[in-house]
Amino acid sequence: MTKKNILKAVFSFFLITSSLCINGQTFIVDGIKYKITDTINSYVEVGDNTSFSGAAVIPTTVTNGMDYTVTAISRRAFESSDLTSVTIPDSVT
Repeated sequence: MTKKNILKAVFSFFLITSSLCINGQTFIVDGIKYKITDTINSYVEVGDNTSFSGAAVIPTTVTNGMDYTVTAISRRAFESSDLTSVTIPDSVT
């Protein structure tokens, strides 16, 4: 293996393992908590928002150091919250 190929392999390994480390992390944008579900494709889902109150407007993308596409809403995202309405983008499947 050449030095260049070794460096490519090490760099690829670093990218893959570092991306796996942040899957599942959460962050909040405009009062809504999101959970990273896929770092390779930059996908997040709406996470646990039990303390949310009011109308939720879920955007197609959110930014937390990088842009993420909102693709899902977790099963109990707004359970026991004071949610009054929700706007869901087409990116949520």
